Order: sequence, then structure tokens, then C-alpha cells
Amino acid sequence: MAKENAIGIDLGTTYSCVAVWENGRAEVIINSVGGRTTPSCVAFTKTERLIGNAAAVELARHPKSTIHNIKRMMGRAYNDPLVQENKENGMWPFMVVNKNGSPVVRVTMEQQHQQQQQQQQEFSPEEISAMILGYLKTTAEEYLQQRPVENCVITVPAYFNHVQRTATTDAAIIAGLHVLETLNEPTAAALAYGVDYQHRNKGKTNNHVLIFDFGGGTFDVSVLKIGPDGIAVQATGGDSKLGGEDINQNMVAHFMQQIQHHHDVDISSNPKSVQRLRDACERVKRTLSSAMQTNFDLINFFGNDKDLTMELTRATFDYINKSTFEKTLSITKSTLLDAAMDKSEINDILLVGGSSRIPKIRQLIQDYFGKAPNQSVNPDEVVACGAAIQASILINIGDPIDLETRLVLHEVTPLSLGVRIIGDAMCTQIKRNTPIPTKTTQRYRTTSDNQVSIQFDIYQGEREQASENTLVGSVTLDGFHPSRRGRSMADVTFEINASGLLTIQLKNLDTQTTNEIAINNTQNLSKKQVKTMIETAAIFKARDDLFRKNRDARFALEAYAYKVRDFAMDELMETSTSKQGLIRATTKVMDWVQSHPNEAKAEYEGRKRNLEQVVKTYHINI
Repeated sequence: MAKENAIGIDLGTTYSCVAVWENGRAEVIINSVGGRTTPSCVAFTKTERLIGNAAAVELARHPKSTIHNIKRMMGRAYNDPLVQENKENGMWPFMVVNKNGSPVVRVTMEQQHQQQQQQQQEFSPEEISAMILGYLKTTAEEYLQQRPVENCVITVPAYFNHVQRTATTDAAIIAGLHVLETLNEPTAAALAYGVDYQHRNKGKTNNHVLIFDFGGGTFDVSVLKIGPDGIAVQATGGDSKLGGEDINQNMVAHFMQQIQHHHDVDISSNPKSVQRLRDACERVKRTLSSAMQTNFDLINFFGNDKDLTMELTRATFDYINKSTFEKTLSITKSTLLDAAMDKSEINDILLVGGSSRIPKIRQLIQDYFGKAPNQSVNPDEVVACGAAIQASILINIGDPIDLETRLVLHEVTPLSLGVRIIGDAMCTQIKRNTPIPTKTTQRYRTTSDNQVSIQFDIYQGEREQASENTLVGSVTLDGFHPSRRGRSMADVTFEINASGLLTIQLKNLDTQTTNEIAINNTQNLSKKQVKTMIETAAIFKARDDLFRKNRDARFALEAYAYKVRDFAMDELMETSTSKQGLIRATTKVMDWVQSHPNEAKAEYEGRKRNLEQVVKTYHINI
């Protein structure tokens, strides 16, 4: 019987990573180009769909058909301020449109022949994420020697709300994955760190760890206790719209002002120029982690052979990002307050996410805590490794230092949950940072005479005004007896299980009937939509497979033609009839291939067989 496999996936805003528990440790799986992380990017070209590194190459050339930073769109409404901001500031140069209140990406599918009409296709954020997850799934299966991978633990920012977590699970389902658990990213990092900690300390002491997770699109901070009883999250905080991309945006805005001032040129309406500048800002940001100043040149940036040359010092970089950096420290301080802990009680600080490499961030953390952060983990890989460890536990493969008894996870809910009541007030039933699993019941009364039903609008967030929070879903309870205001009552029970999944139970006290419901939000996909997207994903996979087969057949024909030509030119006499015949035959084949780059596999294979027959007529073995 084949060994069951389960992988851990860190689905990041800018980069993703996949790992598996193997040979007694979490192994990061290298992708097809040798990378340990994969750009979270999908591009649509004239001939194919590209994912990962190949897609990232297309970003500067075709920004409108290359989709990136899609994680920031997950689980959000079209009118969400972040969606509108990212549309306007050029962070999303591709087209984002409104479809039934949800944002979708509209891509113009370029055609191979100009006379063909351009085709537009729309993709939900879940579908784009599913393409990235499908690539990671395939990468894992190739690493595991084609053993099928269906189970996974997928990580999400700790500050993701219920809607965003559901959207992530839907994306995995579309990609053909079964989600064992959605694990908070800081908790995954703590789990990977905890394995090593337990090895070193034999599980005898408690350790208070602060996870500072500053990634490409989100920021999380969690305070945890690691000890003999497992990993217990004390408090979590964060901002799901704060990350390295915001740092890049600050730099883009800075340089655009400089370009306007020194060159009197406004590039804001030119997506390709903005994207070239954004790519340069990413390189500058990375360089300034090890250098005090740097410059960059963008060739022919203004056209007519006019280049752009800019310089940035680390001091200026720190200045233009001052408010972003200080916000991370402010959230860190608030989370410590929520955990009822003093900074002196923190034994270790783990920096997670690529943005945590920025020297100013490390300096702020070190100055505040009075100690250097722990650098024993790889910020880019530790989350995926923690997810792989949890996946191995959940399907009972491997037993990393008795994790089931020593490193049991005790999570908290990151955001408050409640019901909207009269006056748009938020009646909180579960407060944020409540340990889970948890269960609580609240009684509600009718608010008008002869009321026979109550609509419950479920919100998640910390604002006093319910509508300022995130709507998780709505449900109506019917069957109340007509009576005076306040006489009919209903009990509403919120329950969150150990995986963070929310279920709601409604009890009509007039009839004593009980209903348990699953909350469906308008921003989340219906089962029918998920099924349709699974079918669409299968079609895309079939197209990709067909394209690869056709391409491989073309390459095989080209390679054989060149091999025959090289043999004829190197091995045969100049006056040889066979030499001239083979060169003519191979030249004819290569000319045909150049003018027919997208033919079917059978056509290429037929041409290859014909060339092989020509070679045989000269009685030559190649």
C-alpha cells in the first residue's frame, strides 16, 4: 500500500513555500528551477499559462496579464478600502472588476494570430490562488517520485478573519487538495522552532517566544509559551494589509515624486513604467539590507534612449518607511499588553518573513526588547516547515520527538465575533485572544411587536459599530409566536473548534427547535461555484499538459534535426551526396519549425519520423 503523504504550504503574498516531513525532519521542496520558494504569480501569455518563476519574468513586460499579490484580495469585498487603494496606486496593474460585490481579475487572453479576436476571462482570487497551490502540489508530487499528494496543512496570517480563511480553504479544494487544518503562520513558525527547542531542552522548561512575522503582504505578531504541555498562544495581533509590498509602494511614491521633480514626467498612467520602477524598488530594498546606499539604472526608461538613474541611501529608505516600521512596533506592544506580559518576560524573539530582514526592523526590535532576535530559523521557510510538521502529526506519519504529547497546539481566536443589534452596535460573544476551542451562548429578544423572525448578522472585528467590522454571514431564524416586543427569545451559540472553524447553533425558545448552521458569506464561494472552478482548473491543467506535450515534441524534432545536421557537417565529406541531402532535409525541417511553433504533438512526431526515414536512406547510424 502506498504511503500516505501530507505537505505543509505557506501560501504567501509574494512568495510561497512547500515542505514535507521526511527522514525525521521537515524538508523544503525545491521547485523546477531550483528555488526553495516560488513567486506567488500567474501569467497568461499568447500560448500558455505560466506559474511561479516563469510568470514573475513576465511581470515587467506584461503587467496587465500577470497576476500577483492576489492574497490581499482573498475574502474581501470589491468596495473594501484596500481593494480600491491597490487598484488606484498601481499595486495591481491588472484589471480588477466588480462581480456580485466581489473583486475578480479580468484577463485579456492574447491570441496567437492578430486577426483572431481577443478573449477576456475572469478569475476569482480563489482561482488564481488555486493555480499557485496546484503548482506547489505538482512540485511536491515530483519530489515524492509521483506519489499523489492530497492532504495538506495550509498556513494563513493570524489576523485573517473567518471569510479570508474560508477563501483560502476553497482555493485549496479547487487545486485538488484536502485541507487538514488552516494553521496560523506565527504558530507554524513556533512549531518549527519548538521542535528544535524541545531537542535542546528535553521539554523541561517553559519558554516565552514572540513571533514577529513581517511578510510581503501581511504582518502578524504572536506571543506563545512553549513547554512540556505544548505550544500555547497567549495573544496575537497584526494587520492583514501591512507588509513588504507597502514598503515597495512607499519607495515607488518617493521615486515618482523625484522623477516628476527632476524630469517633469508623470509615469503614473504608464503601467509598464510603474512596474519597472516597482521591480527596481524591490531590488534596492534587498540591497539596502547589506549596503548603506545603492543606485539603479533603468535603460531607455523615458524612451529615445533616455535612461533613468536614481540613488537611495539606507537613511532615506528608513525615513520614507518610518510610519510603516513604527506601526509594526506599536502592534507588538499592544499584543504584549493583550498577553498581560512585560517585554522582559520574553525569552526569544523569532523574526519571520522576508521583510523582517530589514536592518531598521531588527534595530527597532533589539532596542525595544534589549536583546538581539533569534536567528536560528530561515525567515522564508520556517512557516512551511511548521506546517509540514503539523501535517505529519495529523496523518500520523513520523513522530517528531513525541509531538502529539509535547507540542500540542493551543490557539486563540485572533478577532472578536459577535452579532449586530439595535443601533448598529456590536454585541461581542467571543472576544479576541480567547483560547480555542471555545463555546459561548447569548440570548436575544424580539425588538418589535408581532415579530415572527429574527435576522442575525454575524460580524468579526474590534469596532463598536458592527458595520465597521467584517460581515461573516447572515442567518434568519423563523417560527416565533406573534407577541409583544421582547417576549419571544432565541439562544445563539458560537462554537470555535481547535482548527478555528466557526459553527453557530440557533435555538427558538418559543418552539424549542434547534438549528446548527454553517455561515456562508457573500464574499465566499458557494459549493456550486467551487465545483465549477474545480472543473475550470481541470480544463486549464489539461491545456497546460497538452501545451507541454506539443512543446516537448517540437523540441525533440528540433534537437534531432540539429543532431543530424551537426553529424553531416562534422563527419561527412564535403563532396558526399549524403551530406548535401541531409543538410537540405534538416534545413527544410528547421525552417518549417520556425514558421510553425504551435502545432500539435502528432504533427511534430510525424515530421521527426519522416526525417528519420531520410537518414535511413543514406544508411547512416546517428
